[in-house]
Amino acid sequence: MLRKKSINIFYFLFIFFSYQNAHLTQIEIANLSKKEQENFEIDRIKRFEKEVENIRNKQNNETRALELRIQSNYNQFKRDRAIQVEQLLLKYKNKFRELENQQKNEIKLLEKIIKEGDKAVKGKNFTNYNNQILSRKSTNKSKITNK
Repeated sequence: MLRKKSINIFYFLFIFFSYQNAHLTQIEIANLSKKEQENFEIDRIKRFEKEVENIRNKQNNETRALELRIQSNYNQFKRDRAIQVEQLLLKYKNKFRELENQQKNEIKLLEKIIKEGDKAVKGKNFTNYNNQILSRKSTNKSKITNK
């Protein structure tokens, strides 16, 4: 009987320590699971923050590229506009010189007619002058309407 009791005690101790070890293992598993879940949450939050940062950087890069394109287009527009202004200025300067020369020629012609008018018959020279002026006006009008 003693032997049976000692076997039972050993069996009880074996089972007790087995349960105790199992309980300790279960607690250790719970702690490891909890720690693993916390690490997973921390990693997930870090990945999320990294993704948000990548999206912000991408958006900033796109914004900078758009600003550079806008600035480039604006500079090109200013250059084109300056060229157009220069062309218009040149065109109007040429037209001004042309009209100024035409006016000088008409003044010279008028002075010549006046000088000749003193020498010759007035009616004849003035009619010649009037015909010249009228012919110039008609050619100028045709030039203006053709443009």
